[in-house]
Amino acid sequence: MKASILAVACLVPISTLGAEGIDFKGTAFGASEQDFTAKHPRYRCSDASERFRALNDRSCVIFGKPDKPFQEPKDRDGTFAGVPADIFVSFYDNRLHRITVSVFASHFGTLLKALGDRYGMPDSLEKPRVQNRAGAEFENVVAIWKRGEVSLRLEKYGRDLNTSSVSYVTDWGTEELKKRRGQEGKKAAGDI
Repeated sequence: MKASILAVACLVPISTLGAEGIDFKGTAFGASEQDFTAKHPRYRCSDASERFRALNDRSCVIFGKPDKPFQEPKDRDGTFAGVPADIFVSFYDNRLHRITVSVFASHFGTLLKALGDRYGMPDSLEKPRVQNRAGAEFENVVAIWKRGEVSLRLEKYGRDLNTSSVSYVTDWGTEELKKRRGQEGKKAAGDI
């Protein structure tokens, strides 16, 4: 009996064994830009400038985050977990590899609950201290989910104390970024 269950389990993709795979609003990581924009037609896409070629070949963006918390989104499709968000989507070789979401930190609880409802308890939960320019300290919360080759990271305080961030990153995209940054370093060293 155990052998037959094991044999069947080996035929089932890991993502279906009790843990839902991570996607973005129905788009799988590794999808082409064409597949992404077919599901998300209001995103604006463009080639990456030379300055940002290490980060992506092409990117798509939508700006939904309003000027103040609790206002309506600037664009109706610029939401994440039901709250207004700026969303940046990155592609390497026409494959979706990274998404970064920026929302007001006042929405952190909504994001944590929504991601927990979808993916279960985070695989990692840390509470590092962060400091503002005046020296005051605050407790940050960093939750990480890992499913297959995709990691999802939620930070209460992202780039500043007013912004929470969500980042989806693929393992292969991280390796490509390291490779491209290494090439940039060699190119810079050759110009000395």
